[in-house]
Amino acid sequence: MFSLLLVPALVCICHVDIITCHYELTNVAYSKPVTLSSLFDNDSRYVGSKVVNGLFSDLTATAAERSPWLRIDLGARFEINEIEVFARTDCCCVQLHDVDFKVGENIHDMYRCGHYTGPTVKGQRIAVFCLTTP
Repeated sequence: MFSLLLVPALVCICHVDIITCHYELTNVAYSKPVTLSSLFDNDSRYVGSKVVNGLFSDLTATAAERSPWLRIDLGARFEINEIEVFARTDCCCVQLHDVDFKVGENIHDMYRCGHYTGPTVKGQRIAVFCLTTP
């Protein structure tokens, strides 16, 4: 399993394909399997798959817990260059804060790609650049 670990929001994980002198970013997280640490109110409106469906109007949410997490199984090995997270556009955007962005080949071998202290504002784009992949 090749995973990314972070907290809920709309996520784009970008991998660079070099085509001559043109860099093309690909969202390798799109429609990939997502696991949440919990589900808010056990309500299917907040399932993890909504974080990788590309729709800014959708969202996912965990239950109230000390250290919520979200894992995306990319299904293959990628060199991750950038992680983008888009905050909610409603009342609850301030809930996205103190986020560690981790990448790795399994949940026992992850390294921290970046950190966001926050909190976010409505619809804010957070970009974390992974300078090296072990």
